Amino acid sequence: MKRILFALVATVLLAAQPSFAATIDWTDWISSSTGFATGTAGTTGVTYDGEIMGAVFSGSGFWAPDATYTSASVDNGPSTPGDLILLTGGFGATDTITFSNPVVDPVMAILSLGAGGNTAEFDFNAPFTILSSGVNCCWGNGPFTQSGNNLYGQEGNGVIQFTGTYTSISWTNPTYESWYAFTVGVPQSTSVPEPSTLLLLGSGLAGLAAARRFRR
Repeated sequence: MKRILFALVATVLLAAQPSFAATIDWTDWISSSTGFATGTAGTTGVTYDGEIMGAVFSGSGFWAPDATYTSASVDNGPSTPGDLILLTGGFGATDTITFSNPVVDPVMAILSLGAGGNTAEFDFNAPFTILSSGVNCCWGNGPFTQSGNNLYGQEGNGVIQFTGTYTSISWTNPTYESWYAFTVGVPQSTSVPEPSTLLLLGSGLAGLAAARRFRR
C-alpha cells in the first residue's frame, strides 16, 4: 500500500510541475509620441509611458548576435520585428510598461546600458533575474551586474526576467548617457498546476484511504 501511495503522489506531483515558456512574443512597437508608445506582444497590448529619445527605432541588426539575448528560458531574441525604444536617462522621470492583461514572467531585452567607464542603471520596482548578457554587434561587450532591484551596465546587453504575474512594471534610469535602449517580451505560454491535477491527487489519496479501511 505504501508503495502504491508513493507512486501515485510522485506521478501527480511530476505532472503538476510548471513548465517554463521558452518562446517569446517580443513587442512590435506600432506608434510613439513624446513620452508614450504603444505596441503588441502576441495577443497582449503593451503601452509605455516615460522618456523616449525621438521615435521608436526598428531594425533587426540592433539585436545581434542572437546568443546574447537567448538562454535556457528564452530561445528567441527580439530580432523580429526588432523594435526598440531609445532612452538617455538622467531626468528623474519614472518609466512604466503596462500590459493589457496579466502577464506571467515577462522579459526585457536591454541594449547598450552604460558605456566603458560610465555605469548606467535601471532601478526597477520589482525583483528580476539576469538571464543572459554578452557582446552586441556594434556597442560593447560589458556584462550586467545586479544589486537588489537595480541593474547596472557598462555597455551591458542582454535579457532579464521578472518572476511573477504583472500588469505593469516601472523603473527609473537616473544616469545620463548618449543613449541606451530596451524592449519587452511576453512568454507565449506558462503552465501552473491545474485544479484538475490537484483534484486527481485528492481523489487518489481518498481512494487509497478507502481501500485501506476496506482491507482492515
